[in-house]
Amino acid sequence: GFIRPKNGNLFVASYKGLGRFSETGFELFSEKKGLPDKLVSALCEDKEGNLWVAMKNAGVGKFSRRKFLNITRAADLPVESIHSVLEDLGGNIWSTSDNGVTCLIDSRTSEDRARVIQDIVKKLKGMRVRQIREDADGTLFFATYSDSALIIFRMDGSIEAINKEKGLANNRVRFSYRDATGILWIGTTAGLAYYADGKVNMIQDGVLPNSFILSALRDHKGFLWVGTDGGGLAKFRVEDGDGLKLKITLERVFNNENGLDGNIVFKIVEDAYDNLWLATSTGLSLYREGDFYSASVAIDSENKQIFNIIPDSTGHAWILTPRDFYFVSIDSFVQAIEDNRLLEDVVSYNKLDGISGQAVANSWPCLTESNKLFIPTSKGVALCDPLSTGNNYLPPPVVIERVVIDGRSFEAIWDGFTVSPT
Repeated sequence: GFIRPKNGNLFVASYKGLGRFSETGFELFSEKKGLPDKLVSALCEDKEGNLWVAMKNAGVGKFSRRKFLNITRAADLPVESIHSVLEDLGGNIWSTSDNGVTCLIDSRTSEDRARVIQDIVKKLKGMRVRQIREDADGTLFFATYSDSALIIFRMDGSIEAINKEKGLANNRVRFSYRDATGILWIGTTAGLAYYADGKVNMIQDGVLPNSFILSALRDHKGFLWVGTDGGGLAKFRVEDGDGLKLKITLERVFNNENGLDGNIVFKIVEDAYDNLWLATSTGLSLYREGDFYSASVAIDSENKQIFNIIPDSTGHAWILTPRDFYFVSIDSFVQAIEDNRLLEDVVSYNKLDGISGQAVANSWPCLTESNKLFIPTSKGVALCDPLSTGNNYLPPPVVIERVVIDGRSFEAIWDGFTVSPT
């Protein structure tokens, strides 16, 4: 049989599986893609837009619209744990792992650019690549555990390596970060460096509470915040120094003894409202107007790992934990945190919504200008595209089962019930 649901796609029932025709082409769902039985005999759509599938050997199943798409499975890529994902300015989708990088090249990419991309993919094959990041001019940065350390891949195809030979403490680079003033910061397992005018400058040994650097951020006031693997959070004042060097002064160290939720700081994020968020190994902390607040009560996450918080352009934010992803209004979330109460309007997602693997600690998701969210997981890349997932505007059914009046309980039945005046 055939059916065309409200979303416009055409579904076909066959003895080879469930076929779907869409604007992007034809896709067949069988046992390999999660269908219990490939022998599909009938199709039906309900009023909520869900597609019901009748199968010869597996009964009836619901084929509902999922919030997340597993790009790794959809593109038939190897299933592996992903460290970082990026949709670049050309629409190409990159992901990094312990085995190098993968790039899904956009159909609009020129043949010359595609060849250059394929060359860098070959060059990085077998390397442990912790992060991929893009500058505004399209230059790509690959943070690696290799002799090349931080690899810079420019639009013209040229490649530069910033490594121990050029002044880094070691060749195990966790991330790179470009602040608003144009300074390039490089986090390694042996300290933090900045790169300016072709020269590497390491922050002096002994200043940081821990040399294993997981994250860094310059806030709107110019302070540098550095997250470490076990030593908590360090706040620095950054000023112009002698010549090309910066004057970097430690202001204070925060840890779980003076307000911070955890001493392993996976991510440091500043939102559009100047709130500073710290995703740690034992909770999410909010730093606001000089004070720390724990978000544990607001999202019921006491002593739970929070890997990241990702604000979008609509005033909302994604909060990533190993198994669950939360979507919250930032204003409501901050108010709940300050009131130390449970947030009521939080939306939670898990594997039932299409997330095939767990989120990965200290990984690097990608949020595009259109609010598409790419998330690295232990089984590939998950994508949430708000433009491709419809909303269910049908109000849920409400059934009154029992009525209590003045302490007396009455069974609610279709024909009604009578209450005695006594």
